[in-house]
Amino acid sequence: MIFLPDHCKAIIEGRKTQTRRLQKLGHRFISGRGSPDRVYYTWYGGKKILKWQVGREYSVQPGRGELGVARIKLLDIKSERVQAITEEDAKAEGVSFEYIAKGTSVYYSPSSQSFIDSSHFLFDEMPDREKLQGYRGAFAIVWNNIYKKANNWLENSWVWALTFELATTPG
Repeated sequence: MIFLPDHCKAIIEGRKTQTRRLQKLGHRFISGRGSPDRVYYTWYGGKKILKWQVGREYSVQPGRGELGVARIKLLDIKSERVQAITEEDAKAEGVSFEYIAKGTSVYYSPSSQSFIDSSHFLFDEMPDREKLQGYRGAFAIVWNNIYKKANNWLENSWVWALTFELATTPG
């Protein structure tokens, strides 16, 4: 599974135990009747291809084609909107910013499509701001940095929320 390099570090340090991935057209989530094994498939060229399965281990890679830096075991898969993330889940996403510790709130401005914290000098010029506090606010910033235009926080796209645990690290 490919992660940003700083997310790989957070996984190894035990700060990141969840990830959210965009749902794409043609992807299916299958749960066998009476079976705890939930499976996520993608369809490619008319063929069903296994993507993720609860209980299975996956390599943690800091980029496409990069060597794995650890292995994770998938514990759960669920479908939800990106804005449905809870404070606890956002913390499990591994986000950590200085202003969270300070108790600073983060705000999103739909008109400027940007994030700003309440200590910023332009704060009073954002009448349409939406308050996003704590880890949810930090996660919203991370999400928008990854998905700059399409599928940003405001779009509130459907995502797969994957929960995992660290299985092994090299060395």
